[in-house]
Amino acid sequence: FDVTVCSIDGGDIPIDAGSLSDQFKTENDKRMIDAGSKPLKGTKKLADMNPEGYDALFFAGGHGTCVDFPTDQVGDFVSKAAAAGKVVGAVCHGPMCLAKANGADGKPLVNGKKVCVFTDVEEEQVGLTGKVPFLLEQKMKELGADVQVSAPWSDNAVRDGNLVTGQNPQSSVSVAKLVAEALGCPPSQQSADTSRKVLIVATSASKMGEHATGAWSEEITGPYFTFVDMGFDVTVCS
Repeated sequence: FDVTVCSIDGGDIPIDAGSLSDQFKTENDKRMIDAGSKPLKGTKKLADMNPEGYDALFFAGGHGTCVDFPTDQVGDFVSKAAAAGKVVGAVCHGPMCLAKANGADGKPLVNGKKVCVFTDVEEEQVGLTGKVPFLLEQKMKELGADVQVSAPWSDNAVRDGNLVTGQNPQSSVSVAKLVAEALGCPPSQQSADTSRKVLIVATSASKMGEHATGAWSEEITGPYFTFVDMGFDVTVCS
């Protein structure tokens, strides 16, 4: 697979420092650091991307997404991808990209679909309930989604057709594997078809109000290396 990583405004992706602390740094994070984090630098701008040019989109999380994902621009991008039959994946706060996305019937894209998102309980546990623009679990329910809630910080991912979502950083790799499955490439089999293209989209926001944030590292690195190890050619945009 040919995988592109981009961000909302392009350039270097801001990484939430907390995600690289000793408590949260993963083997995927270490692997990216060892590679000089090159895929996360000088990324392409989302506005310059064409969703129809990719087989799947993956929206990484982090509280930075609360700033630049729930917008008309991102909603339109996701809506066009869904209308074109593309697979849309998102993890943790990444589903902020779904807040303004609509289906062909004009209803919210998530209406009637099973989704996993960062839960209200998890938001309370990290102490940011009063700083996010809205609680993601609550918002998805308002839009008609069937939110699949699991225990805080447990690996929880769900696929509903071409929509794949995960609850938190711990679910990042599981979401990536379900995206690959939706593309007809079981994770247990390395793909021999390198013609498919995957776009990973990250936030460009380093602050949410006065709160320093960014993208959560594992939510990019986990999917990135999952796709790479399956034979995909991966790029990131922001």
